[in-house]
Amino acid sequence: MTVHIHRSEERGITKTSWLLSRHSFSFGEYYDSKRTQFGALLVLNDDLVQGGEGFGMHGHANMEIITFIIKGGITHKDSMKYTRTIREGQVQKMSAGTGVLHSEYNPLKSTSRFLQLWIQPDTLDIAPSYEEKDLPVDRNILHLVASGKKKDHVLFLQQDAFLSYGSFDIGKKIEYTLKDHAHGVFLFVVTGEIILGKENLFEGDSLELTDEREIRCVVNKESTVLVIEVPLE
Repeated sequence: MTVHIHRSEERGITKTSWLLSRHSFSFGEYYDSKRTQFGALLVLNDDLVQGGEGFGMHGHANMEIITFIIKGGITHKDSMKYTRTIREGQVQKMSAGTGVLHSEYNPLKSTSRFLQLWIQPDTLDIAPSYEEKDLPVDRNILHLVASGKKKDHVLFLQQDAFLSYGSFDIGKKIEYTLKDHAHGVFLFVVTGEIILGKENLFEGDSLELTDEREIRCVVNKESTVLVIEVPLE
């Protein structure tokens, strides 16, 4: 088993008058040759956007872009004619494919927090598409919310990847079994504190697990976690 822990304070930072973004991987002006990706996972940004501010219209192509709203809300507009405001407890997925323009603004007066992931697709130049869903509310369960398998009936990813999300009470166990032995797992602590072996992981910390079929953690403080299983090659 190979485990790498990446601490919250080790993440890259972009800071402006309205944005505080923490980068688990190289992004924008932040570059670390040792932190460019984890398999097909290229970006995990943890963004705080002040009320009434946001990202203007900009373009993407050939990327699976998944956004989890942790607090507040974001209004999304795109060149596919979708205009949606998604709020805390919701997740959206956009397949950029041949190319799409979109903007993201915080429509509220208070600060919003969201996580945005970019996953490299396994097929290029598909037609762009958009989906959104409510996150399951049942606690102490890792819920599958996005998958490369249409039969799973969750947000569809153009990649053999799986995203799971859950909130857990103190003392509960978080257990995850990989669906493919050639994959790796990236676990991100959204809120709270968990324990893996002798290591405590806190909000903003992440771990990368390879060469192992299962991951087992114990919740040391009420926590929310995001588990990302992706191909490593």
